[in-house]
Amino acid sequence: KDFKGNESQASQFVAHMAISLEETAPKALPPSPALIETTTLDFSIFSPSSLAAASCSAAPLTLLRLDRSVQIGVVEMGMDRFGEIDYLGDIVRPEVGVITNIGDAHIERLGSRENIFKAKCELLPNIRKEGGLVVLNADDPMLTTLRGNTPVQAVFCGKAEDADYRAQVTGGDGVSHIHCHITTPKMERDVKIPALGEHMIYPTLIAAAVGEHFGLTPDEIEDGIARFVPTRMRMNVIQREGEITILDDSYNANPQSMRAAISVLADTHSSWKVAILGDMFELGPYAPAL
Repeated sequence: KDFKGNESQASQFVAHMAISLEETAPKALPPSPALIETTTLDFSIFSPSSLAAASCSAAPLTLLRLDRSVQIGVVEMGMDRFGEIDYLGDIVRPEVGVITNIGDAHIERLGSRENIFKAKCELLPNIRKEGGLVVLNADDPMLTTLRGNTPVQAVFCGKAEDADYRAQVTGGDGVSHIHCHITTPKMERDVKIPALGEHMIYPTLIAAAVGEHFGLTPDEIEDGIARFVPTRMRMNVIQREGEITILDDSYNANPQSMRAAISVLADTHSSWKVAILGDMFELGPYAPAL
């Protein structure tokens, strides 16, 4: 093939060939407001165990960085139009797929949430049929329509009573962590999540679901959650002189992640609060309403 001037296509082609020769079990996630936290939490629960994990933002580059010591790869699939996840899914062929939610990111190109839903669902037919699993958000009205309509086993995570993996926030210090009670098919316990915001229950439950699928014990999952460190510029807590606390959530933005960040700010224990908001792109004609 001639890839002159198109390094991205070249890396995708090479990755496709490389994964065909390996037996690594990738786990794939389409993009969403919760993606960074989910990817990082998954990495946290696997990295100290015999199941090594590798993760970065470009799917073909992630695959090319895997070696024979890696048994589980956490792979992010980026998209802003139809066909991209299907193409990347064919390269990765994950054993486990995750769709965290259906938001408004990339709505400028895709035109509606319904189309975003369709684009993310391109992941489903690319999940390996033998032993395959898809992890979905039990509180997302679009994703719940997939109950009984997936080509592989599906489990749902969230606050809903009928969720397979459930969590309820029980407290926190408003500065560095929250406490929640989680219930899964294999465990029920209180855990500490070293991050702020009720939205953190979703990546936590997703990490638990994936961990149980690959045989991690409840203690290993809890220990992995406790090791979680937020990604740079994603709800980082920065302390400054004069009792000033900065919540740095400046890594990209869309309406869902912005609401979550403002909710965390509102819940902090402070007598004076200010939100400094940047632009949100790729919303197209929907920008004024959103």
